[in-house]
Amino acid sequence: MKKTALYIAFGALSLAALPSCNKFLDVQPKGTLLQEVQFSSLQGYYDAFYGVYGTMAKSDLYGQRMTNGFVDELAQMFGSTAATSTSVKTRAYNYTDVSVQAEIYSLWLGQYQVISYVNNILANLESPSFSSSHLSQLKGEALGLRAFLHFDLVRLFAEDYQRGKDSRGIPYSYDFNLKNRTVYTVAGTYENILKDLDEAERLLSDIDETVSLDGTQSTDFWSRRAVHFNKYAVYATKARVYQAMGNSAKAAEYAKKVTDHTASFKLAGRNSFESVRRFPATGELIFGLYANSFLDDFANRFLKNVAGTDEGVQAHSRSVLDQLYAVTGAAAGAIDNRQAAFYRNVDTYQQFIRFASSSEEATAAAT
Repeated sequence: MKKTALYIAFGALSLAALPSCNKFLDVQPKGTLLQEVQFSSLQGYYDAFYGVYGTMAKSDLYGQRMTNGFVDELAQMFGSTAATSTSVKTRAYNYTDVSVQAEIYSLWLGQYQVISYVNNILANLESPSFSSSHLSQLKGEALGLRAFLHFDLVRLFAEDYQRGKDSRGIPYSYDFNLKNRTVYTVAGTYENILKDLDEAERLLSDIDETVSLDGTQSTDFWSRRAVHFNKYAVYATKARVYQAMGNSAKAAEYAKKVTDHTASFKLAGRNSFESVRRFPATGELIFGLYANSFLDDFANRFLKNVAGTDEGVQAHSRSVLDQLYAVTGAAAGAIDNRQAAFYRNVDTYQQFIRFASSSEEATAAAT
């Protein structure tokens, strides 16, 4: 089976805000086991987490839309050249277009569905039917993950904290259903995020874990922790939250908690993209997801599309990228090397090759 890890970047990304939604769609998560059966053992909790991560890794969330799809199109990283495509309307911020609205609603609903699954785990951890030292660690992982998911939502659907912390934020979900929630201000939303992260840090801080992957999945829930929301993912998320709030000192404090753990993390040099461009990205992968079809989907979208088709070319204007990555006019030694590493000149466009430069390479890496 093909197993490819999709990286969840912890850098400070500037994303265009989307219009706020004021209600949830009336869709309830479906379970396949009775609660008392599902959560009667540690394995039941593990399986529930695997379900959460598997849902996150699908193409309608972090497997595409939240990484190299809809959100990156909003950020003007690339898009289709077909004049009638949703991609063109997305990059123009045409939020009244029905196809763009469908993308927005699907992202909103999908993210809250995952949060509801996490809340179900947390609800059962409040009164477990057995005792284990691992239960508090599971709670920490779930709380950190809930905060991470809400943080991505507030960045997309609300005002920037430093420009409008008293403006309308998002609902913060604490229950296993999709009923309407209290909508907090932006400041209130961040307060809830930090509350979850603080408790996650407390529950996970004493765990001595090395965040690593060796290219395979493990049946041991407590090994290869890069595919779990581990304590360093909590630290990194807190760094991002504090940075978004304008608290540089706290952001640096928590970023240092990650970089000081040299057993797991050691940043690659500026010319070493090849070693970190995808799984396992030794030394730089804090938290990721297994997305089985990620590279196949990537190759189909970025490496096979041709001009003149309904999909057009998934690429970018060369002149815009030159400005984005400061290729021209930069001082000697200050040129941003990411453009050359992430894009390739093709006709009048630049082709996105961040994860693979050919279909053959994508197939080989995904095997």
